[in-house]
Amino acid sequence: MALARCPWIALACVLAFLIVGCTNSEEHASFEILSEADLPECMAEQFPFEPTFLSAKTYNERTGLFLQSPSDHRSYNDGVNFELYNPDDISPGEPIELGDASVPPPAARGKMVFFSSCAYEHDTLTLHGTLHFDSFDPEVDGIITGELRDARAVDARTGETKIEDLSGTWSFRVRAGPPHEDFYAVPQRP
Repeated sequence: MALARCPWIALACVLAFLIVGCTNSEEHASFEILSEADLPECMAEQFPFEPTFLSAKTYNERTGLFLQSPSDHRSYNDGVNFELYNPDDISPGEPIELGDASVPPPAARGKMVFFSSCAYEHDTLTLHGTLHFDSFDPEVDGIITGELRDARAVDARTGETKIEDLSGTWSFRVRAGPPHEDFYAVPQRP
């Protein structure tokens, strides 16, 4: 009865249930830095960054990996996202270099954002480094296990290095259905 009178409490209960229900102790993601070149304090305080929402989606012959924190009350989150342009060519153990947008496009691109933790620092950081996958099965119930090595994060607008010596690891099972598949909007071509 009290929940019906206060929709905000009901919404908070549903969101808490979803967050707890989406967490699996065998799944993890963690990113660490050894040094920071010019990192705002609100970002530096987030390390080690340990996202709890781990998702993958294949679309338009690409696979996106989304390693994110739950959204805050403004629907912002912190996260690391990778886009793999030729997912069928990925072989476990083979390094994949992260690159910038170019012609031809790189095999993969990565970015890091702290839109929730740093409300006034809406920088998108482009990741440069090497991806390594021990397991890469982006199908539903597949396992994706990998790491980011020897990476740095660069301000996408200025080209200035913000984070040096960045590394990360992750392992998760690909799930179907909301919120895992419809968590983000993907522009569709006509």
